[in-house]
Amino acid sequence: MNISRVSRKEFVVLGLLTTRGEMFGLQLVDAMPDQLARGTIYVTLQRMASKGFVSSRAAPDPAGGPARRMYRATGRGYRLYTALRRELG
Repeated sequence: MNISRVSRKEFVVLGLLTTRGEMFGLQLVDAMPDQLARGTIYVTLQRMASKGFVSSRAAPDPAGGPARRMYRATGRGYRLYTALRRELG
C-alpha cells in the first residue's frame, strides 16, 4: 500500500466513510463542501474503487427515485486511513 499516492480528496473521503459509515456520493459532498465537489466526487470514488479503497452497492433512493450507489471503506481503505492518520500525527 503506497501512502504517498493518496490524494487529499481521497483522504477526506476515507475519513468520512471510516467515521460515519456508508454514504451516498452527494452526502460526502454535503458533509465537506469546502473540500469535495459535486463535479468530481464520482470520478474520485471510481478511482478509489479501482484502487480497492472503497466498495459500493445499489441502494434505494430515500427520496423515492431510482436506486443510487452507497459507498463504504473497504478493509484496505480503513487500514490506509488509519496509517495516514498515524503518519500525519
